[in-house]
Amino acid sequence: RNRTASQLLALFHDLAPDIPLVSDEAFLLQASVAVQMLVAAMQVVADGADRTDPVALRYLMFHYQQDVLGTGVQLHMVMEQSPLDVLPDVLTSLRDQTARLPLMLLAERLYHSLCLDRIKGQDAYMLAFMDELQGYLRDNPQDIHQFLQAWDDSLATRPIPGCETGGIRILTIHKSKGLEYHTVLLPYMDWNLGVDPLLDNLLWCNATEPPFDQLGSLPIRLSTQMEHSVFASDYQEEMLQRRVDTLNMIYVAFTRARCNLMIWGMTSANGRLACVGDLVGGALEMTEEEDTLRHEQGTLCGAASSGRQGNSAQDGKGNLAQRMNMPCDESNAVDIAMTSRPPVMRFMQSEQARLFMRSLGEDTGEERQTDSYIETGKLMHYALSRIGCAMEAAAVLDRMEAEGLAGQSSEWKKARRAIEHGLSNPTVAQWFAPGKRFLRECGIATRDPATGQAIVRRPDRVVMEPGLITVIDYKFGKRKDGYGQQVREYMRLVSSMYPHMEVRGWLWYVYSGQTERIFHDGGDPQQSIQLEDSAIWQEPST
Repeated sequence: RNRTASQLLALFHDLAPDIPLVSDEAFLLQASVAVQMLVAAMQVVADGADRTDPVALRYLMFHYQQDVLGTGVQLHMVMEQSPLDVLPDVLTSLRDQTARLPLMLLAERLYHSLCLDRIKGQDAYMLAFMDELQGYLRDNPQDIHQFLQAWDDSLATRPIPGCETGGIRILTIHKSKGLEYHTVLLPYMDWNLGVDPLLDNLLWCNATEPPFDQLGSLPIRLSTQMEHSVFASDYQEEMLQRRVDTLNMIYVAFTRARCNLMIWGMTSANGRLACVGDLVGGALEMTEEEDTLRHEQGTLCGAASSGRQGNSAQDGKGNLAQRMNMPCDESNAVDIAMTSRPPVMRFMQSEQARLFMRSLGEDTGEERQTDSYIETGKLMHYALSRIGCAMEAAAVLDRMEAEGLAGQSSEWKKARRAIEHGLSNPTVAQWFAPGKRFLRECGIATRDPATGQAIVRRPDRVVMEPGLITVIDYKFGKRKDGYGQQVREYMRLVSSMYPHMEVRGWLWYVYSGQTERIFHDGGDPQQSIQLEDSAIWQEPST
């Protein structure tokens, strides 16, 4: 039981100080100095040093100087120090900036700034803490005060994953359920079977005899006097249930050992069945005629013969491997270590914001002249990707100007006229006709035939019609031979996905107003050329 653990620890400390003892309480997150320092630092970030719990603040200052800096400071000296003189800048002068970080990034920043990696033996605790923090953030908001409250309520008592303990493990019978050990020691097997004065023995009773039956349920303090009162039936039922619970607990305790089970207990002086020691002693005194229970004195089983009788050593080893408390093979053990790098936050400007900043015109005239053609081409490509049908063109272009993506420069005005004029071309108008199904900049995953690496091809627009697929690619410069090969690659990929449909390819030179038909076999293209002095488009006959 928990209240006897301290007595047991004191006994081993006095009589056998060379025997290492390990308690399950040592594997809780709150048992870690580094974790407690990290949580205290989060409290300082959340509330400031002047409003943080003084105990947590001094704990952080003391261990930061003693375990991290190695100054050998004394506790009474910490009480007179100022946090501004001891703690790093992230907790003092830069606290406001630190408080804006997300919780996970904040924990990593504090871990790095406090140099908690210098404290030996804390890596397993810190990794478990980070796992708990990630699990918390999956179901809860990024609020540091709510997390600190959850830490106080439940997270602090979460255990870390453990394996072999280098000593005698101390735990209660309840916590030993499902576990198994080579040798089990059971001291203090003498707790009461009846009323335990250390427990809250308040029993709710219902009297059946008049006039007490009119009172209903009453809270009665449990004592032996109830056996001779109107509440005798409730008392006997309670005592029966307690004995059953005790027998179940004894069963759990006695079945944890594989080889050796050693019990210490006391019996009652009057010979009554009053404690667990009386039960164990009475069982050992039974004769063979009274019961089938047999026992005999034996020798302790060594670790080499840890398998149960009737099982092979290999079976015993296989069963043991399934246990969480299986012994570790030190030759195959892997050390774990937590490493942290300074978190770096990089600002990634969006394309729209970049274009807007570009339109402010802070570059020199020579730089603007060099880049204007490229930037205008990107704007035109973006505009065409936003236009679903020709009727939407004016609204899309106006919205780009209102959002600051496109200014009122002469280059943009020329580009806008080219787009609006190009959409009046009968061939182009078919691609942007209302009601047609289309895909814009949809990636096609394939493999490079030369290297075998995965690549993605993105045609600018693919129009899907019954029995026909049209692949269009926009160009904003002069005609080049390589452009046709690029469209043929798109056509080949689309044809492999839709082998029963006709696939056509087109190039649209937006600035010059030309459209070029691309064929699978690479034959002569069919061109549509816009006349500069007329809005009429002429297509040569085939």
